[in-house]
Order: sequence, then C-alpha cells, then structure tokens
Amino acid sequence: MAEPIDKGLERKILCLKSILDLSQEFYSRIEKNDLSLLDSFHLKRKSLFDVMYQIDDSLKGSSISISEPIKTELRQLFSALESVDKKIIEKIRTLKDETLQSLSSAQSSKKALSGYKSREYEISKAEGAGSLNGKA
Repeated sequence: MAEPIDKGLERKILCLKSILDLSQEFYSRIEKNDLSLLDSFHLKRKSLFDVMYQIDDSLKGSSISISEPIKTELRQLFSALESVDKKIIEKIRTLKDETLQSLSSAQSSKKALSGYKSREYEISKAEGAGSLNGKA
C-alpha cells in the first residue's frame, strides 16, 4: 500500500513545485509593472491547487508515515511559496496605491480645469451681455 501513497506525495510535491514556478514567473513580470497575465496566473494557480487538494483527499484516511526528507521538502516548498506570495501581494498593493494616487490626481486636475472653464464661460457671458465694458 506504500506505493500509491508515495506516488501521491510525489505528485503533491510536483504540484507545489509547479505552483512555485508559476508564482515566481508571475512575480518577475509584476516587478516590471506587467499585470497583463493576472487572470491567466490566477486560473492556472487555482487549477494546480485544485489538483493538489484532490491528491490530499486521496491520501486522507490512510495511516501514512511521511519520511523526514519528504516533510522537509514540503516545508521548504510551502515556505518558498509563502515568501513569493507575500512579495506578489505587496507589489499588487503598491501598484493599486499608485493607480489610486494617479486617479486622485487626475480628478483634481479635472476639477481645477472645469473650475477654470466655468469662470472663463462666466466672463465671456458677461462680456457678451455688455456688463464688463460698462454698457449694462
């Protein structure tokens, strides 16, 4: 019975390595402010996690003893994945904050411009009525 469990653990490790590779690749893109593959990254990552959960389900209920080398490798993979995920989240937060700042700045500029145009309109309206050149 050890064979299916060993294969299951091997598949889980391969799955985690794939998730880690995918995450590292995505992080290298967003470091360059490239979020164009965010949806694709999310879908691929979700699919890989779904496979890993299926593997976990297949291993449930079996009384297995995982060797220390396997435990160590799993811990290292989860730790590396957690580290990359934190970097991804921080970079996305930074990009979000920069975008919000740009939007706020654009709205302020638009408001200032509309105020200027509004005053310009009132002046031209007043000039047209003759109230600025003493004809009123």
